[in-house]
Amino acid sequence: MAGSPPIADEALSALDIITKIEILKLLHELKGKGNFTLIFVSHDLPAVADISERIVVLDRGEIIEDAPARRVLRSPAHPRTRLLVESGLTLDGDLRRV
Repeated sequence: MAGSPPIADEALSALDIITKIEILKLLHELKGKGNFTLIFVSHDLPAVADISERIVVLDRGEIIEDAPARRVLRSPAHPRTRLLVESGLTLDGDLRRV
């Protein structure tokens, strides 16, 4: 797998909140060790915001936004990204603040 970052595809889906928090802590530990890249695929925007430095938003397989996480969350450029951020909803339907 040299040269290819690992992919975590919906790694937090269907997990209870305690397990989600523990996994996010582990990811932060890996990130803290430096030189860590992970493709983190999720509809759980609060989790994405917590772990990501950069966010790429897809709509029907097309990239509609690609920017530093803080910019995407504070000032989304694309209308569909804006709707996602404003909704505060995850795929599971959990209401959270971003």
